[in-house]
Amino acid sequence: LVMTDRKRDEDVLPSLLLTPVKPASLGSSRLSGPSPASVPLLPIPRLENSIARYLRAQEPLLTADQFRRTTAFSHDFQHGLGRELHDMLIFQDQHSQHTSYISGQGFDRHLLALRILADSKKGYLPDIFLDSAYDQLNHSLIFSRHLSNPTLNFGASMPIVPDGFGITYLIQDDCIIFNVTSCSDYNIQDFIQSLKISLEKIIAVLKGKPITH
Repeated sequence: LVMTDRKRDEDVLPSLLLTPVKPASLGSSRLSGPSPASVPLLPIPRLENSIARYLRAQEPLLTADQFRRTTAFSHDFQHGLGRELHDMLIFQDQHSQHTSYISGQGFDRHLLALRILADSKKGYLPDIFLDSAYDQLNHSLIFSRHLSNPTLNFGASMPIVPDGFGITYLIQDDCIIFNVTSCSDYNIQDFIQSLKISLEKIIAVLKGKPITH
């Protein structure tokens, strides 16, 4: 799926084309990119902030009873093993000067880091990670990635759950290329059609036209 701004007489903003896209021939050249040392490290959030964000994300998805259960698991973790694991994570971060283990304001990467530490250092998972609500929130149907390297004009990302989709998009001078993958034919054509319709609506808004349903 290619969104392009190759202009026609009546167009001053991007139009949509469906066209086959061939991978570039990259040969054996090494792809350039920023060195790890040039990328600023992101701070580890406070544990209580990540737990609070986690519960805010969970509340609309759960019944009152489920939310009380998830809240109890979360607070037990925050005031128990979670504190020890968080201190381990801070120690690792202080001794890893060229990598960021998690994102600054996110809670999902923070909790994932603590989950990995619990499994590897303690050999078991606390109740917060065994809660069905945790699995539900982390069942990401859409995994997207932007390829920004100027030597690439094609790429693909695999979905991270069996019933999900992987989306890779490349923003070029005159077009945006989308590549959608799935582990099966599970609604992929419907998904691509929905993506196309969404892009057409964005173009309509940019042109000041009404959105049709």
